[in-house]
Amino acid sequence: MKNLILFGLGIISLFLFSSCKKGGFKTSSDRIMGEWYFEKVRFQEGGTFRNKNITEEFENITVEFTSEFEYIETNGTDGTVRNGTWEINRTSTYYGDEVGNISSEVMTFPILDPVSGLIDFVQWEDLRIQRNRIQAIENKTGGRFQYFLRRL
Repeated sequence: MKNLILFGLGIISLFLFSSCKKGGFKTSSDRIMGEWYFEKVRFQEGGTFRNKNITEEFENITVEFTSEFEYIETNGTDGTVRNGTWEINRTSTYYGDEVGNISSEVMTFPILDPVSGLIDFVQWEDLRIQRNRIQAIENKTGGRFQYFLRRL
């Protein structure tokens, strides 16, 4: 009986360890690292319900998120490079007893503009990071941007 139990535990543990992906589960910070391009960008002007496709304004821009938490944005048209750092945090908002807490990931990154010398503080909300796709929302004065990025 003891041998049968040990054999059963051995089979179960073999199944559990062989079914895991190599490297285990990846965090959002792990999944975002790499080089990306803007697949689609939509803009919703404040006070309206219409989304305008403005992807062409981001057509030759690539972004890279490095393991040292550096953000590098390269404009392939004019060669401009903007640098900064990035971090991802989980936020939680309470919407009352009926809904409760809703949590989402937010990415913030200050970016230095080489032309003006000013720092632009960017915050992407409702961040969704998949293996080959990023989806995020940025609220700015005048409207809301919705970004869809694809891994290069």
